[in-house]
Amino acid sequence: MAAATYAMSLDPSVSEEAAKDVEVAIAEGSNRDRLEEKAQRIRDGVEEGDDGSASASTTLIGYSQDHYTDEAASYQLIYSLPSDNGLTTKVAVQADVVWEDGDWKLDPASGTELMTSDQYQGQSYVEWGPKS
Repeated sequence: MAAATYAMSLDPSVSEEAAKDVEVAIAEGSNRDRLEEKAQRIRDGVEEGDDGSASASTTLIGYSQDHYTDEAASYQLIYSLPSDNGLTTKVAVQADVVWEDGDWKLDPASGTELMTSDQYQGQSYVEWGPKS
């Protein structure tokens, strides 16, 4: 749940509200510091950011667990999104979380990216959402 929630709601470059959540939701370290700095540059207009439209048009359809321990977990989140040709496409987003200060926190992919994504390759996943 933490991985899915952070994947969609935690973009500190977009708003001050999300920026305040960085310390609560992202694991402590140099990557978090660099993400905070990048977000501030975007909010200050020094660096161009994403307009958020891509995230707003995605739908989480499933997930698979790559690994899980009491201290860390890794998930592939599968999203459906509209493509340029009017059809839909699927992407797989890698979301890693660590247990820190009594809660799951996102472990950023790097100091410039919260998570990495790639085109969905057909791997099996657990469906997200209510069953029909």
